[in-house]
Formats: sequence, C-alpha cells, structure tokens
Amino acid sequence: LHKHAQRMITRDLATEVIYCLSPTRALNRALNTFSVKSTTKRLVVVLVRARDPDEPDLWAALETLIQGTPMDPDTLTQLDQARRETLYALYGITSPEADYIMKSNNPHETLRESILTRMSVRDLCRA
Repeated sequence: LHKHAQRMITRDLATEVIYCLSPTRALNRALNTFSVKSTTKRLVVVLVRARDPDEPDLWAALETLIQGTPMDPDTLTQLDQARRETLYALYGITSPEADYIMKSNNPHETLRESILTRMSVRDLCRA
C-alpha cells in the first residue's frame, strides 16, 4: 500500500486500509474515526484479496455476520449537508474550496478528488 516505503505502515491489511483513509499520519486518530463501533449505523465493507475459486463466497458469509440491509454503493453519492460538512472538517477543506465543489458540474466527484488528493499527498506534506 505504501509504495514509497515498500512496506505497510501498520501490522495488518485491515488496519492499513483504515490508516490510508486518514487525513493525518496519526494511526490512533484513524482508528477512532474510521473503525466500527457499537454506535456505527452504516459501514462500507472492502474486500482486498485475490479471488480464489476454491474459497467459499465471502460476501455471503459477511451478510450473515452483518445485521442490516445491503445498499447500492451509488447511494454513497447522496450526501446531506451535515455529512458533507463533516467531510470538509475531517479533510481540511476550506470554505472557498467547498464553494467551488458545490458549484462544479459534479460536486460528488469534485469532493472525492479533493479527499483523494489529500490522502495521496499526506506523507509529502509532513514537517
């Protein structure tokens, strides 16, 4: 995951994915922000592995473990203003940038690009 370092920063892949979502290099903050808690109402499941035809279907197994209703991933683009503001604060998106995002032809895509840019340059901008 960290090509420059030629290794993972954390000890396992699940933690590494959570770490990569973080806008900072603070692993504890990433775990507090993105980990599943008893109060979690929504979650995104990410499977990172090569598909092995001899293994049982992991999606089916996950559906038995997770209480809830699977949703179409396209619904992730339907952010209300409160969630949008949370993302702005979390990733340090300024008011002028937020205005630009909302005026763009595709606000969801522009917001995603802003977040991905911050995630990708996080290690370049450290003091």
